[in-house]
Amino acid sequence: MMNLFSRLSELLDFGSNEPWEKGKDLDRVFAENEHNMDKDLMRVRHYAVAVVALERSLARELKLNRARAEFWSRKAREFRVAGKERLVQQALILKKELDEVVRRLEIETGAALRNRERVERTLHTVETWIVEVRRQQRSILARHRAALARSALHRGQALKRSDAHAVGRRLHHLLDELARFREELMVQAEADEDLQMPD
Repeated sequence: MMNLFSRLSELLDFGSNEPWEKGKDLDRVFAENEHNMDKDLMRVRHYAVAVVALERSLARELKLNRARAEFWSRKAREFRVAGKERLVQQALILKKELDEVVRRLEIETGAALRNRERVERTLHTVETWIVEVRRQQRSILARHRAALARSALHRGQALKRSDAHAVGRRLHHLLDELARFREELMVQAEADEDLQMPD
């Protein structure tokens, strides 16, 4: 039980640990956490069911033996009224034995009842903690995915800026080429005109 509480405490604290925010497959890690928490919760519930069953069984046995002790106490009174002293003594012996059983069962039932209450409180605490762990896991996953999206967006924006610079450079180079080609055409045209002029 202490191992379970220790693990739940670690899970509740891991949101503040830096390594969980960087380079971790949180979906896989949290899926494993969910699986382990479900197994732990199932074990606690099974234990709680067994404790409750024991307490109820002892309570029934206590009630039954109290009824038997009362029965032989009543029979002893009846035998005494009837003047059957031997039967009175036998009835009182049986009642005394049952009284011892009742006292033992009262102690055991009281302990079982306290244990049941403790286990039920523990189960409630575990269920509450697991709900909180799952809430924090969802919050951490949301923050982690948002961080990944921002990182991807920043990389995309950086890539777009880089692409824009590259395109700009190519355009400037093309414009320079076009300008030089235009100048060459103009020079060639002037040369052709000079060749076509009569002497």
